[in-house]
Amino acid sequence: MGQPNETDRNISPFQKPQEASKIDTYPIYVEPFHVDFTGHMFLGVLGNHLLNAAGKHSQRRGWGIGALNETQHTWVLSRLCIEMEEMPCQYEHCEVKTWVESVMRLFTNRNFAILRPDGTPLGYVRSV
Repeated sequence: MGQPNETDRNISPFQKPQEASKIDTYPIYVEPFHVDFTGHMFLGVLGNHLLNAAGKHSQRRGWGIGALNETQHTWVLSRLCIEMEEMPCQYEHCEVKTWVESVMRLFTNRNFAILRPDGTPLGYVRSV
């Protein structure tokens, strides 16, 4: 596993994702069974998309759950802060962008942006 470079450590949650390197984008399509009676995505479904994005992002960089399990290690979600302006609606296409802001001894600070295809933010998330 390679060490994060200086660019990885200096990505701010306030920095526009397209300005930073090391950011991956994952599409979301809101199916009818992913929404409540108002037609908005369940919070649990959004959480599932966030965990999948984090897992794929980590795996692409060689420190995903599979690589960690080979050495009898794992990663867990310790804290999650979700701030949504609006939840995605049924049949809506949107995307999750994710990047690691900082790496510490036992934790990483990971950021997410949930965006409409035109780049309008639906919300932001931070995990530790």
